[in-house]
Amino acid sequence: MKKRIQGLSFILILALIVTLATLILRLPYGWSVSAATVSLCAGLLLLQTWMLYVKKLLIKSNTALNKPPKASAWSFDNMALLKENQEETHKKFSVSAELITNLTHPEKIVATAGVDFSDPIGKALLLIKSEMQKIKEEDEKRAWVTQGQADFGEVLRNKVEVHEYGNNIMLYLVRYLKANQGKFFIEYEDENGDPYLELIACYAYDRRKHLSEKVYAGQGALGQNMLEHDFVFITDVPDSYVKITSGLGEATPRNLVIAPLIFNETYCGAIELALFNVMEPHHIEFLKKVCENIASEIMALKTMRRTEDLLGASRTLTDELQSRESQMKKNLDDLAASQAEIALKQTELSGVINAIDSTLGTAEFNATGRLLKHNMILEKFTGLTPENLAHKDYSLITGQREETLWRKIWNGEIRSGDYKTQSASRGELWLSVTFTPITDASLNPVKLLCMIQDITQKKVKEIEFERLSIVANNTDNSVIITDKLGYIEYVNSGFTKMTGFRADEVTGQKPGKLLQGPLTDKKTIEKLSRHVAGGIPIYEEILNYSKTGDTYWVSLAINPVRNSEGEIVQYISIQADITQTKIKAMDFNQKLEALSRSNAILEIDPRGIVIDINDNYLNILGYSRNEVLGKSYSLLTQKDNVFSKLIDTVKDQGIQSGVYSRYSKTGQLHFMKLLDYPVLNLNGELEKIIEFGTDVSNERRLEKEAERREAELKSYLHGIDNTIASAEFSLAGDLLQANEIFLKVMGYAREDFVETGFKYLLGEDAATVMMWENLRLGKFFSGEFKMKNKAGKELWLNGTFNPIFVEGDTPEKIMMFAQFTTQEKEKVNDLNGMVNALKSTLPVLEFNQQFTCKTANEKAMKIFGFSRMDLRSKTIEDFIAPHYRHLWQKYKDEILRTDVANFYIPFQAGERIVTYEVSLSVIRTLEGEIGKIIVLLVKEATDIDKVSALKVV
Repeated sequence: MKKRIQGLSFILILALIVTLATLILRLPYGWSVSAATVSLCAGLLLLQTWMLYVKKLLIKSNTALNKPPKASAWSFDNMALLKENQEETHKKFSVSAELITNLTHPEKIVATAGVDFSDPIGKALLLIKSEMQKIKEEDEKRAWVTQGQADFGEVLRNKVEVHEYGNNIMLYLVRYLKANQGKFFIEYEDENGDPYLELIACYAYDRRKHLSEKVYAGQGALGQNMLEHDFVFITDVPDSYVKITSGLGEATPRNLVIAPLIFNETYCGAIELALFNVMEPHHIEFLKKVCENIASEIMALKTMRRTEDLLGASRTLTDELQSRESQMKKNLDDLAASQAEIALKQTELSGVINAIDSTLGTAEFNATGRLLKHNMILEKFTGLTPENLAHKDYSLITGQREETLWRKIWNGEIRSGDYKTQSASRGELWLSVTFTPITDASLNPVKLLCMIQDITQKKVKEIEFERLSIVANNTDNSVIITDKLGYIEYVNSGFTKMTGFRADEVTGQKPGKLLQGPLTDKKTIEKLSRHVAGGIPIYEEILNYSKTGDTYWVSLAINPVRNSEGEIVQYISIQADITQTKIKAMDFNQKLEALSRSNAILEIDPRGIVIDINDNYLNILGYSRNEVLGKSYSLLTQKDNVFSKLIDTVKDQGIQSGVYSRYSKTGQLHFMKLLDYPVLNLNGELEKIIEFGTDVSNERRLEKEAERREAELKSYLHGIDNTIASAEFSLAGDLLQANEIFLKVMGYAREDFVETGFKYLLGEDAATVMMWENLRLGKFFSGEFKMKNKAGKELWLNGTFNPIFVEGDTPEKIMMFAQFTTQEKEKVNDLNGMVNALKSTLPVLEFNQQFTCKTANEKAMKIFGFSRMDLRSKTIEDFIAPHYRHLWQKYKDEILRTDVANFYIPFQAGERIVTYEVSLSVIRTLEGEIGKIIVLLVKEATDIDKVSALKVV
């Protein structure tokens, strides 16, 4: 008996070890190593409990066997008890083995009738079974979250227009979380800088009511979410908050979730979901993770939009700066002209100023302000004769007649002042006047004596200096003043703007050391040094460096400032930024060079003599340069009056253009398209004529060819009209025209166009409306779409919608060109149905041209024990049994030369080698190359000779 129990124990231990090994090897996909560890520990615990139970049972059996008989020496009671114990032990062995075998499948039911689970082994089995069920459920939830994140990543990577992007996100979230409604909000700022949430996408909401919804901070649950930046879970949803509508009626959801979209602690939006059921913890975990990914993508979209706005502002600022530069250049030219005019006036007035420096004019006025007496100097000041001055009053010197002013002067409140008046000979006159009352014996004023000095020159200089000061402080040009040794004493704000250096950073330094760098022309530097050392004014263009190391071009003028003895005391340098001008000049030279390379160019003086000609002109006519230069223009025209007519046309019309005949050196006639442009000197006189031209001798032949191609194009268009359907729509979507193919298939007549539009033909779903709005904006659409014919039946088409532009950037109409593909679509659907049915019935493997596995269905993965991740690194030889792989290499090329082949292959399926009847199909591209290879495992062959396993049937 003891030996039998020991044998059964050995069998149980062996079954337990095999079961645990199988459990570890066949853990369900997605189980962690911890699950295997728990299973192993549970098995060991069960083994220990069982051994203790067996030990107790053996002790009990030995006691019963060795118990002394009570009645007689021979008794069968002990044998009956031992047999009962043996049967109970055998029964528990069977139940335990079956429970251990099904540990990895807790859902299976084991027949346990009559088994007591109150003993340690029963309790341990039930506990392990319960724990394994919990572990499996947790791993399934983790796998659900992981798979959802992976699938959602594909949705986020498919970036489209922001509203369509939001619709894709909401569609996936609502379906995956089994929600009933959803909204997607993005945070923006209004014109006052206040943040608000704008609805960009929704699912199962009344779009007309909610699509333009805006929510500011603090408004409702969404507004509070903007302030708190945390998830909001509402399980007691008010009846008026939201309704979920279906064909059976309306109902209030049980659970409302508001999820913030936060990236790097920056709030950028929110998602609102309504559900009938309360979300489970792993659903919430998934929602939190995907909200981080959505926030990252939203921040990227908003950053892209801000970048586009900044680029637009930058382009606007660049245009404005260029405009200001042109205006500043004009202002500088006007300033230079004004300075020349002022210098001329200063020369004219210098004689007058020297004559009156030490001379004063006098005038006496009575109490009413009438002039009583004056001297000749006043006559000189005013330019009036004594007769003209006889009836003048105080306004002669104050420039205006104002009683209040005169009373203050007469009463002694104003003793002196500078006044602007008019001189009959010189115009504007500034006088410095001192008022002295002349009193009688009673100290009552009887008249007023005025001492008058002409300060017109001083005032003019003050105004001039003020203007120059304003120009220096407000111009963008750089002004530098140095001492006689070249060390900086003063720079204006224009210098700081241009170079980036502040005045305190450059004072006491030499400009050359600060502003010149490696790319500055050495010869220009030497020239500047020579002129400055010799006290010679200089104007030059030079490349400078700013404080940040950026290069810029300036035109600079350096002039020495001398004292009365003629000694240099300072240098003044004015620099203008000509970087853009330089760039434009380089661009102009490059364009001129490109023009010279592509056109024939000729220069003629006013006498009709050729003064220059380029190689293109020479190559066309076959002359050398020496044969043309200095010769008459008639050499090329072979007519004497052509040049005189050219001069007359240029004088009347400004230019001459057209196709003219020119003759080569050999006398061959060439038709050339010419443009003759006059170049005038500063006096407006004709300096020379520049002639640009191209040889158009072949133009007539090309015109004929163009006419032929135009006729061919019309033929092509006629053929297209007879081959595919075409229709013309207005921007509003009304059907305007259609060809016969469209009318015939759709069942319309031309009189039906009045009430037919794209919304009836294509439907009114959001995607169709968005497509039409994009077409109205000038965007092209291509792809497959549906239309309803006149009878209301949906037809499939494949083609394009094309915006037609006539003038400007706004399309005037929409043209559709398409082929009806309804029959092909139905065939494809039938074929897809057959393929899906086949995949659900048979194991299917798919390989690329090199026989690397691309994918497989669930049946195939179950047979070979591979996960979908494992398949990526497998080739067909990893599936074939090792001893038969050399036969596969032998027949592989022969198999690939056929499109379909049927044969037998022995496969390695886990521990077994199983032979299947296989159908191999080679799928080729349009170019005939192998695109993929599909292998169907039709059925398992049991009686096939393994030696000829790879022989084609």
